[in-house]
Amino acid sequence: MKELDEESRKLRAKQSHENALKRLKKDGSTSSANVRRRLALIANERLLPGAAASRAARSFSETIAFCKAHAVNLDWVLYGDLKGLLRTVRDARSATPEAELAQSQEVATLFRQLLPHDRNRLLNGLRNMTGAAFKREPSA
Repeated sequence: MKELDEESRKLRAKQSHENALKRLKKDGSTSSANVRRRLALIANERLLPGAAASRAARSFSETIAFCKAHAVNLDWVLYGDLKGLLRTVRDARSATPEAELAQSQEVATLFRQLLPHDRNRLLNGLRNMTGAAFKREPSA
């Protein structure tokens, strides 16, 4: 009996998802211009070359490959499904190498702009957050 309830719940969820995608398609969110915009948005956000988004927009198989390579939800790219965007954001959480590199570069740029006293405070805070021990230079 419990298996039947679970099965019917899954079926209803699948039908609801399919209906939502049909509505999005009817509203025009699947147009090639909208798909290209969403691909360009991802490429821009993750600091990918513009050619990556253009190449991904050429064909369905290229779009799938782009989405797999960059951990992007296909429902969001193809249909504009906001739940797909939410899943993309939750899954990514800055885990892509491109995002990590961009963040590292931004931290280094901002760090160089700090006064020496503030640099020390920031380093101590980072050491506390990561559990890294302070390394003192031997005194002469």
